[in-house]
Amino acid sequence: MHLLLELTHFTYYSIFFFYFNVRKIQKNFLKANKSAIIIKKSGFLMRRIPMTTYFPKGNWEETLYQRLNQLIDTFHASPNTPLHERAYVVFDFDNTSIYNDIEDHTTLYMTQQLAFRMTAEEFSSSLQAGPFDFNLPISPEFSSLTTLDFIQLLTTDYCQLYTQYLSPSTSSRPSFSLLQRSPLFQRFYFHMRVFYTAFNQRYTRLAGQAWPAYFYQGYSSTDLFTLTQQALKWGSQLPLTYTSLTAPLLPSSTQNFRPGFSQGLRLPLDILHLYQAFKAHQIEVYILSASPLPLVQAAVHYFGYPLATDHILAMKLQRDSTDHMQNRMAKGAFITQGKGKKEALDQLLKPLHRQKLPIAFFGDSMGDYNLLQLGPQMKTAVLFNRYLKDNTQAFAQEAVRTYQDPSAIYFLQGRNEQTGQLYPSQSSLGLDNTLHLFV
Repeated sequence: MHLLLELTHFTYYSIFFFYFNVRKIQKNFLKANKSAIIIKKSGFLMRRIPMTTYFPKGNWEETLYQRLNQLIDTFHASPNTPLHERAYVVFDFDNTSIYNDIEDHTTLYMTQQLAFRMTAEEFSSSLQAGPFDFNLPISPEFSSLTTLDFIQLLTTDYCQLYTQYLSPSTSSRPSFSLLQRSPLFQRFYFHMRVFYTAFNQRYTRLAGQAWPAYFYQGYSSTDLFTLTQQALKWGSQLPLTYTSLTAPLLPSSTQNFRPGFSQGLRLPLDILHLYQAFKAHQIEVYILSASPLPLVQAAVHYFGYPLATDHILAMKLQRDSTDHMQNRMAKGAFITQGKGKKEALDQLLKPLHRQKLPIAFFGDSMGDYNLLQLGPQMKTAVLFNRYLKDNTQAFAQEAVRTYQDPSAIYFLQGRNEQTGQLYPSQSSLGLDNTLHLFV
């Protein structure tokens, strides 16, 4: 009996001593390995292995940060690995690689600076070109005003501005600051914002066809590059906010129109660090964007993305015989938006990599929907959370449903709308200081 009591006492003491020391070892291990991946739980012990990290944690959502490091750890290659044997990733650009939209800002900057290189006749014909039904209303809210009617209003304003300021034959120009304050310029500025917004929402680009919502005609490649960089600098200095103009479309109308604009460009530093990490470990990075190619090329150079020009796929513009831009899509080019993005992936990128899909895709909107659908085949698909009221919500909900699942495919990355940087959550921090997960 005494022997049994002594053995029992010894056993309890041993278990306590063992548990105390295991907990001490665990704490020391976790202190030394702050970046650790949970492998499995076994009783009260949790087995972990240290996770190698290849770029700063920054504001990445935790589970996505782990997955991205795992991808680099799994697919990194040596510098002499041929291109076709390397893994690759694909990024959208606007609202993914950059905060907000570079085409929106460039168009607005051109309008604000009256930086057009079209005569009055060229401007008018450019806005009416293409296989579009211009008899459709400019907006569902204004059923009595056709797109053609609105174009005529816009070209009337432009003709007057061209005569007063832009024409080479104008002998006496007003100061530009005075011109900008004139009712004529203010009306033209408002009408341009309406036209650009409404036309992009109502009509669809076609390869080889005119696109009236482009205004780059007359620019050489070099001059458009310079203009875009000026617009990027201007946009980067704007405060982050959502702006809208309210005015009647017609002087006689009592119904107002409010073209909205998400203002301010920012480079998310965490995205840049990820680009650099992929590049440093010989994982190819491509941009597949719905913005015009010259604008994306200028932005990549301006913000310092480590990307070669031939790794940028975007909307190609037709050029004339003197290498000047035309307001039309290039013949035979891909319309790199929606299903056109998948076509570009299938026909331009996959052949470079033995028909393999990218190991990850990063997007934010319906323009990326067709590539986000490939998530189960790619194994990693990242949606930047703009909590849009569209079909991308299905991917957001799947990311939330499978959160912390080691086999998760979809990841939701929050954005900080007050800084233009990432937000370390699946939710985004809005301008209203509210966290937004779903619509």
